[in-house]
Amino acid sequence: MPQNEPTVEIRQFLGLRNTERPARMPAGSLVQARNIDIDDAGAIERRAGYQPVPGLSGVTAAYATKDDRRLFVVAGGALQEVVSLDPLATRHLAGGFGAGEVWWSEGGGYVFCSGAGRGVVSGSRFSTLEEFGDTSIEERALDAILLDESTDVGTSPPPPDTECVAFFQGSVWLSYYDSVENQSFLFWSKPFFWSRWDLGKDYMPVPGRVLLLAIFNEGLFIGTDQGMWFYTEGLLQRVADHGVVPGQPSYDQGKLYFWTPRGLCRFLPLEYLTEKAVSLPPGTRASVGVVRERGYRRAIVLTTGESEADNPYE
Repeated sequence: MPQNEPTVEIRQFLGLRNTERPARMPAGSLVQARNIDIDDAGAIERRAGYQPVPGLSGVTAAYATKDDRRLFVVAGGALQEVVSLDPLATRHLAGGFGAGEVWWSEGGGYVFCSGAGRGVVSGSRFSTLEEFGDTSIEERALDAILLDESTDVGTSPPPPDTECVAFFQGSVWLSYYDSVENQSFLFWSKPFFWSRWDLGKDYMPVPGRVLLLAIFNEGLFIGTDQGMWFYTEGLLQRVADHGVVPGQPSYDQGKLYFWTPRGLCRFLPLEYLTEKAVSLPPGTRASVGVVRERGYRRAIVLTTGESEADNPYE
């Protein structure tokens, strides 16, 4: 290096930065970062690798429960529970799934999934299943909760062609998108009677297409292609005027993490965690996970689909 060349001492690394031209970025900013970990003090170390687990092919959807004790996958058109990873062992739960989107939710010891042309399926804590709208009841797990089919309460099966699913206040909530009017309807079942629905009464319109439903404290977070909403105590309040990327959110330390065209967000209150530092292509679908490993707590975002970054410096 020439003697008159200025030197810069880097005391810590700040991670990726691409929203300003490189000459204006603070020392320690990175324009590329691959397979590294950066701790809170700005120190860098090589990230540990992972070993792939062979055996599952044709996976189109997956979900791990919040306690990390159960893992479900849709592979080859079938819903399966992964019983063991080493050696790999799965349990078949239901068939007839397409390759489309699948939405997941859990509550009361049950896991619910919707979409992919299959309707709504609930997996109980005993790994028994019922497809809502069917005339059969799986007695071992569900007869203590669901109404007997002979009971006439003037209700109907859930609406067809639903998308997002959530378990909120003892009811299953489903979103239905009306493409003609460009609005969604949220329908909810009778509390704890998940095969019974009053489609003429128990629903709520939401502008745009619902892409994300998530339970937060005593409310329901609703992300659409046009904005974000929070439903609590019977009131629907607008949180933001821009939408979200469809996919699966994550919970950590009482906060909700999800992905948007403006990067990683956290709720409540609404915070933009990455917008000022780095702009990345949001993809057309994203899954967010907050994981702890080797002393690190990190948010991992898995995206798919081609898209343009919102505001990178070019």
